[in-house]
Amino acid sequence: MKNSAVNGEKFRVSKCQSVKVSGCRGVRVFRIALVILCCLGLIQVKVMAAQEMDRLTELTKMILDAKAGQDVAVSLEELKTAYFAANSYAEYIDFLKSLILKKKTFAPLAEYHIALARYRQLGYLEEAQKWDEYFASGNNYRQELVTYAQKAIAATTVSDATNISAKLLLWKYYRGMQDTAVKEALNDLLAAVRAYAREGKDPVVLRETADELLPANLKAEAKELYRLYVERLAASAITDDQLWAVAEDFYQAKNLDLSEEIFGVYLSRLEKAQAKEDYLNRLGALAEKFAYSDKTPYDAVYAEELYARLEREAGNKAFTEEHMYLRAYNLEKAQEFASAAQHYLLFVERHPGSARTQEAIYKIGIIYAYCLRQEKEAGEYFGKLSGQESVSPYTISALYQLGLLAQYRQDYEQAEQYYTLLLLKAQDGYSDSVNRAKIRIKEIDESRSLEYNLRVFLDAALAPENANLTMANVGLRAQPYRPNMNDAVNIEATSFGTESGCMPAELQYLWSGNLGSTTPTQAAASFDTTYKNNGTKEINLVVTSAVGIVDYRIDMVDVQ
Repeated sequence: MKNSAVNGEKFRVSKCQSVKVSGCRGVRVFRIALVILCCLGLIQVKVMAAQEMDRLTELTKMILDAKAGQDVAVSLEELKTAYFAANSYAEYIDFLKSLILKKKTFAPLAEYHIALARYRQLGYLEEAQKWDEYFASGNNYRQELVTYAQKAIAATTVSDATNISAKLLLWKYYRGMQDTAVKEALNDLLAAVRAYAREGKDPVVLRETADELLPANLKAEAKELYRLYVERLAASAITDDQLWAVAEDFYQAKNLDLSEEIFGVYLSRLEKAQAKEDYLNRLGALAEKFAYSDKTPYDAVYAEELYARLEREAGNKAFTEEHMYLRAYNLEKAQEFASAAQHYLLFVERHPGSARTQEAIYKIGIIYAYCLRQEKEAGEYFGKLSGQESVSPYTISALYQLGLLAQYRQDYEQAEQYYTLLLLKAQDGYSDSVNRAKIRIKEIDESRSLEYNLRVFLDAALAPENANLTMANVGLRAQPYRPNMNDAVNIEATSFGTESGCMPAELQYLWSGNLGSTTPTQAAASFDTTYKNNGTKEINLVVTSAVGIVDYRIDMVDVQ
């Protein structure tokens, strides 16, 4: 027994004395206990302001005096947040158990919160490595979690949000434990949520459940629940502007699946309202919003769906210069190279005087040569650039590509002519292309073959015997794709389907092309680099294993 004084108020507390919560006396006992816990360090906060203490006391009284379940739910959420922030799970559970005794009507909600508190407590003990308590009490905590979650489920129906929350918690718990019950728990959860979509009051439950399923690689199930949520939202009295704002909020939160569903409802409303001009403008704006970007959330596949929809509705006349370029660029970053080349061609035809025309022509040449295996057509587009009188990064790069293709065909005289013209036009600029051209000329003069990594890439991309290589088994990503000169760029490769038995295959990464300031090793699946000169830089990669070539890949970085 210990005497204490806080704020001039004396009281006595026994460690084994149980606290009964009843009326005003219950609130006073709660407040006194909270102060003692803070003083003893049992609630892990540095300072609890008087205002915070008053709020906790107020919440406790509101819960004890509440008549409606919704009022209790809102107050419990706030109280839970305070307890969880202090990692005071046992104290919160004690309060909830006393609430069940006092207010049996609210027992299911309190039981769910007890299960949730145990779930969070177990996670906290692991993260904080409090192994004594974890091993001494963990089994009891887990049993209590399951028991109270099942009590909450048994006492409610699928039209009750508490029922869904408890089933979701059980599924998360079983999944984390890798328990065999996880499959049944997921099926129960999905069945309950589908029923709740028809009978439940608050559609937010649908969204919150989907938010938990999505990171668990249950994308199809999450998208179904997002769709149900959106259907309920659309059936409400929400206005078009409010719907757009909700979709925009989810976009900014990077929940693109839900954002796309809501924007889809918004577009359907405009279409049904026969607001043709507004509908087309919004289609274009949304396509641009979701197109690939280094700086904002994107979904390149969804963006192309919107562009295709815009084209069906209004034809190419609905596409501004920016839309036409961005559609091709988006397809390139989605690695839909054939479609990207097609739309770059349309862009060049419609906007021959654009500042981006040379970039588009150069990319058409790269795609034809190394993605579509159409070397002759690639040469024609590189030739269009190389023959221009004005010198730019693209005329210089086109001359290098023409020389490289000729050298690969063993037409060394033609290759050296292209490289020499490059050096003449570049003068003191374009050091990256100049240095590579000099290396190629030296190879020709010394009767040496192309540098090994580059030769293997050209074989993979151009040799008829390698036509089975489709770039499907190797991924390549740069970040950012539009750096400024001398900005850091990260380049990373991913290989698919290269496991050997139960062990991953040992891979080699044969990098070539314009790699900037870095020369990565064959063991490097990623590297950082910088570029001194502007223009489009091609990054070539061939991944090999002990049994031969896995696949190849090319990517392009546009240095500003």
